[in-house]
Amino acid sequence: MGVWWVNLGTGYVSQVRASALWAPNHGRRPETGELYNPQWHWSLLQDARPGEFVVLCDDQQIKGVAMVSADAIADQEPPAGLTLQPTWHNRGWLLPIAIAILPVPLSRDVLSEGLFLRYFERSPLRREENGTLKGNQIYFTKIPDGEDIPFLDRLITAFAEQHPGAIERLIDSAAEAAAANDEAVDRRTIRDALVKARIGQGRFRDQLIERWEGKCCATGLREAKLLRASHIMSWKLSNNQQRLDEFNGLLLSAAYDAAFDAHLITLTNEGVWEVDPRLTAEARSQAGLGDIAQNIVVGLRPEHFPYLTHHREMARKKWINGE
Repeated sequence: MGVWWVNLGTGYVSQVRASALWAPNHGRRPETGELYNPQWHWSLLQDARPGEFVVLCDDQQIKGVAMVSADAIADQEPPAGLTLQPTWHNRGWLLPIAIAILPVPLSRDVLSEGLFLRYFERSPLRREENGTLKGNQIYFTKIPDGEDIPFLDRLITAFAEQHPGAIERLIDSAAEAAAANDEAVDRRTIRDALVKARIGQGRFRDQLIERWEGKCCATGLREAKLLRASHIMSWKLSNNQQRLDEFNGLLLSAAYDAAFDAHLITLTNEGVWEVDPRLTAEARSQAGLGDIAQNIVVGLRPEHFPYLTHHREMARKKWINGE
């Protein structure tokens, strides 16, 4: 799932009104009218696909988020009201989008705190050696892998606080627009992919892989494709700091992750697994949890304990109530 970034500048109003992004398909020499190849960040509009997110930035503020609803259309006039620069051709790529605007814009720098630490030539943001955040002078680009989901996560959290339901409506709107353009946007797939990406990619996963030396902390499994970055306190109940806190996570095999997420198993501060009494020995064996009593987790730190306490309380409550 791609997450893109657009710096809208003076074209913010016209492009939002048109529910479309636009970039010229050639540069133009004002003195002669000669056309030349477009800048790389203009032509990237062609790479965005229906169902992908676009962060809307204007004047160092995050104004909202969009979702691509159709492939870019070539050789189009700019949206009404968009002022052409002297160095732009008057034809270009038009990228249809559905848009959700934040009631209160967010500071680009605040939302990016702790991110964009590595240098990527085509990143929308970069940090200087002194830690100062700088914006690259580009129009449209992809947020680098590993920073895309954490950034989008923070933005979606802000929508949940300011404008509940807006992201769900955005996905539905993009799906309907895509269908009208004979394109397919699978709403459930996008929602599922977003949730999985939040808990399985980026800095949080990297931290857990480093802490647990690239293996499941319970079984010792080292197959990366079968390992999950599992939150102890659920993503939904955590705040932004807790969601990225490595001590709020365990690196688990897929079977342990599923059982832990469902509160069928939980973990003591000593690293001993507790199991829902209703989960039979046969079911544990069939699920790949047959040796759970022997799979003691070594390496827990005091910083893990508040999260583990919360998980145990949630699990035991469900067991008592038969949930």
